[in-house]
Amino acid sequence: MKRLKNILGLVGLTILYFTLFSCKTKSNVNCDAYGKVNIFKIPYTDTIIMESLHYHLDEEQLCCWIPKDTNVYKDTLYLELYYD
Repeated sequence: MKRLKNILGLVGLTILYFTLFSCKTKSNVNCDAYGKVNIFKIPYTDTIIMESLHYHLDEEQLCCWIPKDTNVYKDTLYLELYYD
C-alpha cells in the first residue's frame, strides 16, 4: 500500500511539474512558424419551397391542411486556408 501511494505521489508531482513549467503552445496563425491563413467569406442563399399538404384520416374524421410556404435562408460560410 505504501508503494502504491509513492507511485501515485510521483505521478501527481510529474503532472504538476509539466503543468507549471512546460512551455505553453498556442496556435497563433499570425506567427510565421504556423504559416499564414486566408479567410474567404462565401455568402449564400438557400430557398426551400414546401408545397401545400392536405391529408384526411377517414377513420378518425380528421383533416390536416398545411399551406404552401417558401423559406429563404441567408448565411455566410467562412473558409480558412492555411499555407506556408
